[in-house]
Amino acid sequence: MSYCMVITTLPNHKEAKDLATLLLKSKLAACVQISGVESYFEWDGEVRCESEKMMFIKTNIKHYKELESTIIEKHSYDVPEIIKIDIKDGLDSYLDWIDKVVK
Repeated sequence: MSYCMVITTLPNHKEAKDLATLLLKSKLAACVQISGVESYFEWDGEVRCESEKMMFIKTNIKHYKELESTIIEKHSYDVPEIIKIDIKDGLDSYLDWIDKVVK
């Protein structure tokens, strides 16, 4: 089995918590961590700074496309940040746990 971590940001804790709960209940993720960040970016030709919630989502690669579609469907941003990072190695018992929890 192959694994990945997906990173996305949301505008507030409620949206992040709701998405995390949905991903876990849907068995698309084994673990979701939420952390506060300050993001600087250019949007519509203007440099902006926003407080956001960053999510680190652990899953297996075969469910990535469904997870991505769910994020897009539930996200409030026009262009949500969705970045997939392949996990090349990790603690075997942790990776086995992902297999047991995700669909």
